[in-house]
Amino acid sequence: MTTLFEISPSSIDAESCSLICELSTEGFSYAIKNDEENSFLGVAVSQFDKSKPQAGFPIALQILFHQHKLLSKNFKKRFIFYSLPESVLIPFSLYDSTQNSNVLNLIHGDLPNQSTILADVITGHNLYNNYRVPTPVYNAIQNQFGNIISAHQYSALLKQEAPEKNKLFVIFYTQKIVVSLFKDGKFQLINSFNYRIAEDVSYTLLNICQQFEMDNIDLEISGLIEENSALHKEIYKYFANIIFAGYGKDCNFPKEISNYPSHYFSHIFALDSCE
Repeated sequence: MTTLFEISPSSIDAESCSLICELSTEGFSYAIKNDEENSFLGVAVSQFDKSKPQAGFPIALQILFHQHKLLSKNFKKRFIFYSLPESVLIPFSLYDSTQNSNVLNLIHGDLPNQSTILADVITGHNLYNNYRVPTPVYNAIQNQFGNIISAHQYSALLKQEAPEKNKLFVIFYTQKIVVSLFKDGKFQLINSFNYRIAEDVSYTLLNICQQFEMDNIDLEISGLIEENSALHKEIYKYFANIIFAGYGKDCNFPKEISNYPSHYFSHIFALDSCE
């Protein structure tokens, strides 16, 4: 994997800190937080080479773990959030754990390779999040971190504090976006969409707005997108109210992190509130 960003503390008392990781189809990211001081100490974002076969992803993960010795420390708490598209939200009243595999196969198709099926309980919305992780990837995580607490990114998004008004949230990765729509006091949509060019993103967002009859909605963006880039300019053609996500007001950040635009890492830091 290629490390895009890596900000590491010069020294760390791991037993006072939490390790918050995110694994996506595109790579692996993590943040380190000192819980006692309510301060984030480090963050790193690594990207998998898409020109290589996806079967090499678990091996690339293992190499990354070997290179980042910091990840092997004895942290007080460890979390992994999976940003993977194969997820199904199921109401409590319809959930049957014996049908998890069938439900995922019905919605996302049968997979030739072995997958590990996991489920999150989202009590605030009376939902289960049923999702699957490629077993070689899951095993690489478990072998590295042992009893790490796992959850899906969609579950985390649903647990975050709801906005005061209608809003469209977009997290940018290099070749995909994760979109969540909050309308009329509740989340109406959470999904992932791949893209190749800027027009793919604007088409996806406009299509969502049309389906849900949304005009002039605020758009809050985070992740790997540059302000005034071609991608940002393309979106700005259709959305006048664009907000770059910031950091939580209650946390502290060192200058090494604050020197970067806050929206680069805000979605990673926000996972801390969704333990």
